[in-house]
Amino acid sequence: MQKRPVFFSLFLIIFSFMSGATSRPVHGMAMHGGLKYPKNFKHYSFVNPKAPKGGKIVLGKVGTFDSLNPYVLKGVTVTKLNLTRATLMARSAEEPWSEYCAVAESLEMPEDRSWIIFNLRSQACWHNGKPITADDVVFSFYTWLKDGQPFMKTFYKKVEKVEKLKDRRVKFTFKKTDMVDRELPLIMGIMPLIPKDIYEGKDLSKITTEPLMGNGPYRIKKVDFGRSITYERVKDFWGEGFPTYAGRFNFDEVKVEYYRTNSVMFEAFKAGKIDLMEEENPQAWFSDYNFPKSKDIIKEEVIHNRPVGMDSFVFNTRQEIFKDKRVREALNLIFNFEKLNESLYHGAYSRTRGFFDNTELEPRGFPSGEELKILNRYRNKVSAAVFGRAYVPPFNGTPESARHNIDKAQNLLKKAGWVFREGSLVHKDTKKIFTFEILLDSTEHEKAALSFARNCSTLGIMVTTRFVDGPQYERRKVDFDYDMICVYWIGTRSPGNELWNYVSTKAARVQGSRNYPGISDPVIDSIIQNIVTSKGRGTLVANTRALDRILMAGNYVIPLYHLKKDMIAYWKGYHHPKLTGNLESRIESWWYEE
Repeated sequence: MQKRPVFFSLFLIIFSFMSGATSRPVHGMAMHGGLKYPKNFKHYSFVNPKAPKGGKIVLGKVGTFDSLNPYVLKGVTVTKLNLTRATLMARSAEEPWSEYCAVAESLEMPEDRSWIIFNLRSQACWHNGKPITADDVVFSFYTWLKDGQPFMKTFYKKVEKVEKLKDRRVKFTFKKTDMVDRELPLIMGIMPLIPKDIYEGKDLSKITTEPLMGNGPYRIKKVDFGRSITYERVKDFWGEGFPTYAGRFNFDEVKVEYYRTNSVMFEAFKAGKIDLMEEENPQAWFSDYNFPKSKDIIKEEVIHNRPVGMDSFVFNTRQEIFKDKRVREALNLIFNFEKLNESLYHGAYSRTRGFFDNTELEPRGFPSGEELKILNRYRNKVSAAVFGRAYVPPFNGTPESARHNIDKAQNLLKKAGWVFREGSLVHKDTKKIFTFEILLDSTEHEKAALSFARNCSTLGIMVTTRFVDGPQYERRKVDFDYDMICVYWIGTRSPGNELWNYVSTKAARVQGSRNYPGISDPVIDSIIQNIVTSKGRGTLVANTRALDRILMAGNYVIPLYHLKKDMIAYWKGYHHPKLTGNLESRIESWWYEE
């Protein structure tokens, strides 16, 4: 083989340095560790690569919508819009946080993750046939930095600059700090994309009733606002056959029908107007699925080991009545999960123990090892309870235990200044009666709310429940205009920058953030920083366990419950890949075949 002259090799080195490319192009990236799939993989292992294309599926959803723009605060957005979108990278459902190329055909990133370069596929295009360019990526970034939701702005403000290096080559350079945020390259990989030539100069901060230009496997076919949306498969989709799309997005049409209540939606399923039910009510699962045509449906139960998230009643600590931690702890003590579970749900639910339940991130027993070292740094700034056993919800399964917890709750309330007078709990100084409202937007948690209200009445606390429609509920959440609401924080195996939006001091003051309790604790802010800059999985796990201990010791929420299995029912003719413990019954991998 002929050797290249030394000056030629030197030229290549200098050129690479000037262009910012100091690492080899790769096909994916992981938050920590390596990737499951090699460079030339053909498809995800959980899909059927030979799944036939065609057919139609109709899904149901409780609620309503008035906007087709999910990236801004205003309005209630419609579900499944992700079907119309493709991002630079695509997440893998089987790994804590790994991404593989989608719109990008490769990426380049140095060891310190101080920048990342995406090389775009020449095939990637918008639904109007125009190619996706570096200009579109740069424009998308600055659009969402200006008009996007608060959590998007939080992430994107950490970017120093975005550069178009070539028509299909774009570079993100991150701001220099003492500790590099290792998650930022992955966040840029899933940034929503929009075409510059269509939206330049337009205000995207408002409710959008016109579909945004898409680039994914589906486009919007029809919208009946507040009632339904229909997506149709793009027959000449540019990503067909690429690894992250192979065997997926198989239906010619996906329709979502909206219903006011779960009971009305279930009647639609019985009548064949909905093809799939992902049941979350054990009582309904055991009693309601024996109807005349039930021989034509398939029922499945799948035990899972996925993160279950945190479904909870949330105290708004911005309200004077819930500022005192002792008050919140007292109300936590009297929530009678055991009675509710047995009387209404056949004992099928498990009580949620923390924000990272059902994952390795959940703390157990006393803190030790690296977790204890982390907590010791904040020993004088956190509750002593943080160093005790990990949070275990109060047990009210016997009359004796329930009475014991009521006594403890009364003592806590008394220490907080609340006394029992003439059948009501009254503050000894302000003379105000202890009363608050639970705000709801659906009947899903009505039984739990009413049960909790009855528990509170034993202490002389008057609790009311109020139902409002979807748009009003979202508006009040954005404005933090409530005493208590029910919130579900999605579970994850790789927490990171989203925590700034969920539980940080800054987010507590930003309207539209998801810090619904109003948590404001510098120690929590410090641990979030530890998490997003963790260089190894072990360090991330230890910091997350420490965070969970502090959050649960703060009694910011009353944890509700979760199911350890998926309950799905669907009409014959629909098929899905084998469901394993880590996977949901996502319709993206289903297909129809007589």
